[in-house]
Amino acid sequence: MPFLTPSGDSAVEEVVATAVSKKRQIMWQLSFSDTTESDGRVLRGSSHDHIFNTAISRTQSWFPAVGDLIKATLPGEIWATPLYDRDAMVVLRGNDQSQMGAGRVTVLGDACHPMSMFKGQGANQALEDAVLLASKLSQRLQDLRRLAQKRKRTAVDDVNNEEIPQFSLADVTPESMSNLLRTFEREMIGRADKKVKASRAAAALYHSPDVFNEPVGIHGVNEATLPDVLQLLKDKRIDANLGEALEDTMSEEVSTFVVSTSV
Repeated sequence: MPFLTPSGDSAVEEVVATAVSKKRQIMWQLSFSDTTESDGRVLRGSSHDHIFNTAISRTQSWFPAVGDLIKATLPGEIWATPLYDRDAMVVLRGNDQSQMGAGRVTVLGDACHPMSMFKGQGANQALEDAVLLASKLSQRLQDLRRLAQKRKRTAVDDVNNEEIPQFSLADVTPESMSNLLRTFEREMIGRADKKVKASRAAAALYHSPDVFNEPVGIHGVNEATLPDVLQLLKDKRIDANLGEALEDTMSEEVSTFVVSTSV
């Protein structure tokens, strides 16, 4: 679902009211899987009011701050869309062309390995693709310079009176560039395909009751004492109602607990 900005109206929960008073933007997203693609498309084409009411309806039994956050949304800023991913493109070996890349044309990022956001890897993988492609092209340039030096094709630098290796664009053949790009694609897909599958698995997990059976942990707290720490936080009502004070309060309590149990 959407990314939204709180309105200027004060919300009930401190976590929302503080953000509003400081004119901060809050990004939130609501996703659900108990629907069809067709229903998702209908919701995408619905009015802002209908999407808003859908979000309120689906969260009415949740922690109250969630509803307050939705209600604090600027009118017209809410939107909805189906979420998609697909298998990473196939890159074939030998003389076969890849599924999408061909000749001196290649693709990267969402164009060849789109993934859901549930592992936070979509943009990261696109950035890694760009670095890998730049590395391959840079390596090819170095190879061409070495080739030119081997041929002893030189020119004179008028400023420094030094000989510098030269190479011709004729050395950059369509076949050599195609081979370079197919190598890039194989390495890229070998890395990114794992993230596509992990993101898909996370999407399934986070939209099922099984997510509540996932192990939890707190940094600095060992597994044996974790239940005691969670009970301590519950007894002292250290929860989301603390708003911005939650992180510091929790960190202080956990640190005190760890020190006291290690003495």
